[in-house]
Amino acid sequence: MCADYVYACVLSEDKKSFLVARKKQYGYFFQYKSVPRKVLNFSGQDVLPGGGLPSNYTPEIGALKEFQEETGINIKSPQINATTLGQCEFDYEHEGQTGKYYGVFFTVPDLVSLRNQINRNLEMDVSEKVKYVEDDELNNIEIYNFDTAMKMLSTFNPTQAAPGYNKQTDKSWFANILNQLK
Repeated sequence: MCADYVYACVLSEDKKSFLVARKKQYGYFFQYKSVPRKVLNFSGQDVLPGGGLPSNYTPEIGALKEFQEETGINIKSPQINATTLGQCEFDYEHEGQTGKYYGVFFTVPDLVSLRNQINRNLEMDVSEKVKYVEDDELNNIEIYNFDTAMKMLSTFNPTQAAPGYNKQTDKSWFANILNQLK
């Protein structure tokens, strides 16, 4: 089976600060539709926003779509004014599945305001949140410097995961993406 994935790496214009998302343990709605409580991949972990890359999307379009689905924010809007820096590509093999994963890099003029706006969206009551956030995956977003972001994105913390979590624990994908900015 082949599947490709894409992740958005959003950073400050000086390239010293990065957005890192904390996944929820469980999701309750996807594609704006309610679902039974679902243990999320990378449950409770620090990640880059992202997900599956449809075959008809470029990595940039896929990263923008995933970021918006998970945060409710279009970072290419005039209010946010993100600039695309470029992308990286890696091959992977995991449990018989092969494919590619991409990191797409975006800079924004005001990372603090973007983080605050995202967190306001994520903190909304579900009845309001579902109007803006398509997929119920993220708990919050924080800003870290490179070294801290690298540590957060490369270490799986089992105490943050849902009880009985038995899915993927290898977070090297995220660290590999961030490492391209060294």
